[in-house]
Amino acid sequence: MHNIKIVRLQSGDDIIANYTEDENSGLVHLEKPMAIFFKRLPTGRAVMMMSPWLPLELVENNYADLYSQDILTIIEPKKSLIEYYQNAMDDVQQLIEEARSEEHTSELQSRFGISYAVFC
Repeated sequence: MHNIKIVRLQSGDDIIANYTEDENSGLVHLEKPMAIFFKRLPTGRAVMMMSPWLPLELVENNYADLYSQDILTIIEPKKSLIEYYQNAMDDVQQLIEEARSEEHTSELQSRFGISYAVFC
């Protein structure tokens, strides 16, 4: 079962990911983390964007373990955002598999240069 959360880090980064916490070790496991950021368009409209938080073309696994003290807050996202995130992760996973099977790292890098966006 997935436990999708938005995690705000001490650094100010907002990350959406499958969240699990190990109370014994004090570590938080973020699986398939995507950075969330907002950009204001010249029209005044805000755009929410997601991009992989980890450099996927350089790492073997798409997860990170953090110390719980590095986290400011944990937020329950809306269902629509969870669905959007899951669809985006399906797309990312497909791109990773294609790139790794074809061994086209530069193609993967160029594809990840395009962020996912949702207009607010």
